[in-house]
Amino acid sequence: MRCSPCALFPDVAFAVGNVFEIAAPDKAYDLCFVHDLFEHLSLEGMQAAVTEVCRVTRQGLCVSFFDMDEIRDHQVRPVDDYHWNLLSMARMREWFAACGFAARVVHIGTFLRQQVGCEQTHNPNAYTFLLRPLQT
Repeated sequence: MRCSPCALFPDVAFAVGNVFEIAAPDKAYDLCFVHDLFEHLSLEGMQAAVTEVCRVTRQGLCVSFFDMDEIRDHQVRPVDDYHWNLLSMARMREWFAACGFAARVVHIGTFLRQQVGCEQTHNPNAYTFLLRPLQT
């Protein structure tokens, strides 16, 4: 039996929608969680989606990536009507900064090795960005 987030957190409002047109006013949500989405978008779509999640988020974002590396530029890899891109950590940081968010970058393999002694991970390209609004 699967457990939904709503059942686990009955006092929290969850919303699912179109990342290109989130039906909410600016800064409507305290937090936003995005998991393994951006790698599957065109560069134009990715920029639009980053802009949109930043527009509706007030306090912070948690964004997980399954295919990212410390490379100069994104490696765009279309597959039919889909993408399987290798993202540049630096470029994604820049895109979020342009939208007013600073990133704390966590390489999942390094985190697991340092924090829990796990020497191997199933995905060496997994990263998570913990994003907060830039201080003005």
